Amino acid sequence: MPDNRNKGKINTDIDYNALLDSDEKVIIKEEEVFVKTTKTPSTVSKKNVSSEKMQEKLPKIKKEKTSRWKRLSKLNKALIIISSFFLSVAIILVSALAIFINNKFNMLGDMEEFHNEITYQTEELPEEEMEEEIPEEIEKINGDINTANFREALKNWATNGNDNIMSNKDVVNVLLIGADSRYGQNAGNTDVMMIVSLNKKTEKIKLVSIMRDSYLYIEGKNSSYCTKLNAAFSMGGPDILMKTIEKNLKIQLDGFVMVNFESFKSIVNKMGGVTVPVKKYEANYASGPYKTPMPYGDNVTLNGEQALIFCRIRGCDADGDVSRTRRQRLVINSMINRVKNASVSELNSYLNVLLPYIYTDFSKKEILSLGVQAITGSWANYSRSELQIPTADTRISGSMGFWIWVVDYQLAAQTLQKELYGETNIELEENRKTLIDVYRGIS
Repeated sequence: MPDNRNKGKINTDIDYNALLDSDEKVIIKEEEVFVKTTKTPSTVSKKNVSSEKMQEKLPKIKKEKTSRWKRLSKLNKALIIISSFFLSVAIILVSALAIFINNKFNMLGDMEEFHNEITYQTEELPEEEMEEEIPEEIEKINGDINTANFREALKNWATNGNDNIMSNKDVVNVLLIGADSRYGQNAGNTDVMMIVSLNKKTEKIKLVSIMRDSYLYIEGKNSSYCTKLNAAFSMGGPDILMKTIEKNLKIQLDGFVMVNFESFKSIVNKMGGVTVPVKKYEANYASGPYKTPMPYGDNVTLNGEQALIFCRIRGCDADGDVSRTRRQRLVINSMINRVKNASVSELNSYLNVLLPYIYTDFSKKEILSLGVQAITGSWANYSRSELQIPTADTRISGSMGFWIWVVDYQLAAQTLQKELYGETNIELEENRKTLIDVYRGIS
């Protein structure tokens, strides 16, 4: 017969120290057997066993850590302490830099507030209001043409092919806008429209002036018609101006940076002026109609008021806007050189003055990304060159009740694409009919 004398009895010979050092699953199984055999409520749960195990091992772990630290040499201890110190400092500096950058971003002009404070043109201005004096030096062409056909041709070019606007991940195009804020709450015209194009692959920067008197088709916020490019801003602000340039020149603009004329003077003064070559006839003209004395020479420093006048005068030039855009590029180049050679404290000082006057559609994240790329990619060392659009071979002077540049936009856009991207997607036939031909009435 089977021996049942030991049935239900507890084995008191279990080595509990061995249990604590063994696999936890085994311990749990032993407890389950214990509960099942005695048929009493569980007095030791799985959590309790694990907790007791950790409590017994904790002093051993602390003791091992202490002994490890004691076993380290003085040199290793010093290295650990120094590394920890510099890591803490680095975290503090990064945090401080993040706060500094965020504060600088918050100084930027508020675009929403800007749009709310100005009103945009809702209908085409009468020709007499848009008319301005025609420079005597520039030949006026009065072609016997069908102006409706000319305008229709301009509209067709501006509204077609926009799905194939040229862009490239290695090229960054930023539109600089100088806005005229002299007309109170009404959105004024833009005398300065310049594309700063940076090619990361060729490591070149190109400053492209766009002629303000270029006649083209503009789709505004409230109305659409043909007029001068500098009126696009008054028809819908920087967004409409950007879209107009993109549609007519078939290139992608990644964003804009805008400043009004009055704030421009403050920025130049804070930077200690701009150094540019000034011709004697330019200085004489500034001292005449503008009643502002201006020095002349190969390298003269202009203050804010003088620099603004230097950028805006054109009545003294036989080529009108051509020389004016040349002077604008001279000033921009001088400002870039100032920033490039500035110390950290000077840069901070420039930013404090500059940022409140700047409006842009770039987000904080985009600005930070561009800033990092500029530093790591040494953008400041890129070579610089200049260009005017339309070029001399793609424009003629004309009149639509006021003086304009009549532009062969197909060729002008192709030329610009090649300059910025090294390639073009605009195909032109050898004996094609141009917009200039349409303007002249040539069939």
